[in-house]
This record gives sequence, structure tokens and C-alpha cells, in this order.
Amino acid sequence: NPQIGDITALKKQTEYDRALDMMNRLAAQVKPIMQARSLKIRTLAEFYPKDKRLLGLNVNRGAKILVRLRTPDDPRTFFPFEHCLGTLLHELVHNTHGPHNELFYKQLDQLWNEYEALQDKGYTGDGFYSQGQRLGRSGKLANRSVPLRDLVLKAAENRMKTLSLSTGSGQKLGGSKRVPAKPTRELLGSAAERRRADDLWCSGVISVEDDEIDGSN
Repeated sequence: NPQIGDITALKKQTEYDRALDMMNRLAAQVKPIMQARSLKIRTLAEFYPKDKRLLGLNVNRGAKILVRLRTPDDPRTFFPFEHCLGTLLHELVHNTHGPHNELFYKQLDQLWNEYEALQDKGYTGDGFYSQGQRLGRSGKLANRSVPLRDLVLKAAENRMKTLSLSTGSGQKLGGSKRVPAKPTRELLGSAAERRRADDLWCSGVISVEDDEIDGSN
């Protein structure tokens, strides 16, 4: 992907080759979207932050985008590809929109629509990834017969489960306020709930230590 300078994975974590392959596959998937919108990333890196809530960060509008590939309680377990793709698309929007507001979600939905259109045309990536090779041990890229919105929902459900790991279901991280139990589909339909969840797992103001990024951990 010529829109991305460097792509890195965590060298001292288990299954480095699998992680790097996954990062390169993510980059290949978003290449046409980035080219069409003139989006650039100086460094796309895997990170494994100590803060279990964090799934992704965008530093200085694309100077560096960090994506969590592994579950917070077990670095040997990888998130599904679509989950990580959702994180990357989300962070790409932060290149042009900082806060999680109406404009942000409008563009995020547009990026998902563009990804869906690419899948409908049979796009699976460029170069090595254009042949639909297996992604390490996690299997092939999602079958295009699966509706994209179902993949988005599944990724969001995974995020919401991740957010509840530290405090238990229904409790807002970072506080004691109880969140009413609602079906995930209903929660996702609420813009306020969408922002609330995204503000927890994606925050450019949370510091990230050097040993959590750039393959040094």
C-alpha cells in the first residue's frame, strides 16, 4: 500500500509472523479507500496497550495508527480479521475528523460502504493478498456472501465485550454509573451510545509507552 510508509508488528509477542501478515492484509484491504480519499499513514503498527479498553489510536492525524490485534487478556488469541478492520477504518476517519461526532460517523459509514462495494467487486487486496491466501491460522478473509452490516455489528459486539472485561457487563469503564441493559442492536442504533463506547476504546489523549508499540515488546 503506497499510502502507508511503514507496517510493523510486535516482535517479542508470540506469532510475530502471523501478526505482521495480518497487519499487511489490513493495509491491502484499505488501499483503494485510502487512495480514493488521499489518506496517508506514516506508520501502521500493532500495539498491545496495558489499558485493556484501547483497541486503536490515531496519533497526529495519521502520523501513526495503532491497532490492537490480540485480546487484552491473552496475547496468543487474535481478534477476528473484521474486528481489526473495523478498528483500522475507524482510526482512518480520525485523519480528517477528531471528535466522535455526526461528521465522523457519516464518514465512517461511507468507508464501510466503500469497503462493501470493493468486496462486491471481488477485491481481496493487492499483490500477494489478491489471491485470497489464508490469514495465518485464523482462516480466509470473510466470505462476501456475509452481509457487511452483520460483520460491522459483530465487530461492534466484540468491542462492547472488550469494554466490559475490566468492570463487568453494564458498567461504564472509568466510572461507577450503571448503563441500562439493552440489546446490542438497539445500543448501536443510538448515536449517544455509539459515541460513549467509542470514546472509551479509542482515545488520542491516552499516552502509549514506547514498549507497547513499534515491535519493541
